Amino acid sequence: MDSPVNPLAASSTLSAALPGWALPRARASDEVAAAAVRQRGRSEDKPALRDALLLTAAGDDPGPAGKVLLAYKRLCARKPAFSLKAVAEFADLSGLAWGERLAAAGDHADDALQSGRPAPLAAADLVTAMHAVRPDAEPLAWALADMLIAALLRWDFAVPLLMAECYGPAFQTIGGRGRAPGGTGLCPRCPPCPGGGNGRGPALNRLKKKIG
Repeated sequence: MDSPVNPLAASSTLSAALPGWALPRARASDEVAAAAVRQRGRSEDKPALRDALLLTAAGDDPGPAGKVLLAYKRLCARKPAFSLKAVAEFADLSGLAWGERLAAAGDHADDALQSGRPAPLAAADLVTAMHAVRPDAEPLAWALADMLIAALLRWDFAVPLLMAECYGPAFQTIGGRGRAPGGTGLCPRCPPCPGGGNGRGPALNRLKKKIG
């Protein structure tokens, strides 16, 4: 009997071997950018985001929503990195006010990277740590979590996924009437975790389906 295929492990091989993965990454960046602008109270959908970016001349300002999409496009086109420069660029394009607590985001990512925890748990730890100090920086926290997963699984590039799941079933409040309290997606049901404890399994399962 054939052994079951691990979608996370299989996708690691695919991402390294197939240049065509650039297109799925680009589509994923559209999804997460739409979720990020929604989280900030804006109404642009994916076509509007693409128009804001693609119909802007080189060097011109694509506007707040277009900058968010640009942030994710750059994220998935580079090697996973947690440098101060990379964090500052994403924060600036996302419209986040800079400060010492945001500057420490790279340190939180490095701590999670060196923790020895499985990738989904390390990502949850990172987002939790970020939320504790800058709850308004949710898009940055999830972007760093995407890069952390890529780094831990030794992917050549990050696949932006997690922010897009924040409005999905695994991140809803009990009764399905809205997102988790505070708009963070960090209630006990939410951080992706294997085993399904406390209702967290659906988030990881959806992640596996997207990547696999």
